[in-house]
Amino acid sequence: MNIAVNDMDKVSQQNAANAEESASVSKELKEQAEQMKSLVKKLTVIIGGKRISGRGQLLQESQGNPRIRHLFPDD
Repeated sequence: MNIAVNDMDKVSQQNAANAEESASVSKELKEQAEQMKSLVKKLTVIIGGKRISGRGQLLQESQGNPRIRHLFPDD
């Protein structure tokens, strides 16, 4: 009986540790997704030929970055 209770306690502790680790990883993935979203938004604006401020506000239309413009020709 005592062995079964000890085994159940170990499993409960492992489950708690796994849940804590999953929550931590989930938070980290969410932060990385937000960073990726920001980078994709900036890249989209660069490729689309728009200039943005550091706050993400559209400043003006431009011809895009001439060094990369040839990589994304208009169809």
